[in-house]
Amino acid sequence: GEDNAGHPPKKMQGTNVRLLSAEAEVVAEILITQDVGKMPFTAELSPKDLELLRKVTRDAYHPTKLTDAQADKVINALGPDVAEKTLTMAVHAMATNETKH
Repeated sequence: GEDNAGHPPKKMQGTNVRLLSAEAEVVAEILITQDVGKMPFTAELSPKDLELLRKVTRDAYHPTKLTDAQADKVINALGPDVAEKTLTMAVHAMATNETKH
């Protein structure tokens, strides 16, 4: 990297002020849209299924950093087909783990 990545703004000048820069690779991007007037898919889920989908979504996308509202946006964007498959896999995985113990 370069020793000098740039200068901080003038109001942040001083002997102990440094400007750092970084790059990050985007590994996934989800376009989150919702039709106006259309009830979100998550509103149709049982509370138990919704919580399970939120947990799986957080584990897959960003553990502990997604709020319920953000997780719901991802779930709604992916849609009911993906949610059904995800719930089926999660329930199967839980059942398999229970039989091992």
